[in-house]
Amino acid sequence: MNGDISANNYVQIPNPASGIKSLGLNGRYIYVQIKAPSSSTPLSFHFDLLLRERAQGMRVSCSNLYNKISTSNDFCLQIPLNLDLNRWTVIVLDMYELIKKCTFLPSTYMIQNCY
Repeated sequence: MNGDISANNYVQIPNPASGIKSLGLNGRYIYVQIKAPSSSTPLSFHFDLLLRERAQGMRVSCSNLYNKISTSNDFCLQIPLNLDLNRWTVIVLDMYELIKKCTFLPSTYMIQNCY
């Protein structure tokens, strides 16, 4: 979506007006097909995850504004995107590996394989 104020340009799935709070998805991979802007316009998307072992959820945030993979405030995993401008790209996020690498869960936590 385009517009002058980026905070007003988003799509939320599922739509809060639908009354559905979760897609109920489980699995290892998330596939996103996206077309990068034709300029260096900021681009970002987020996935909010619910984990049984955490009272607070976890956000996976992907953006061309990030330079490296990092975590912030024990809540958000930031993943940099380096996309070809004005081209469609399929991005595959391996949630199993990303959750293992972040520091939000204790080192003793065991992630069950979700194939």
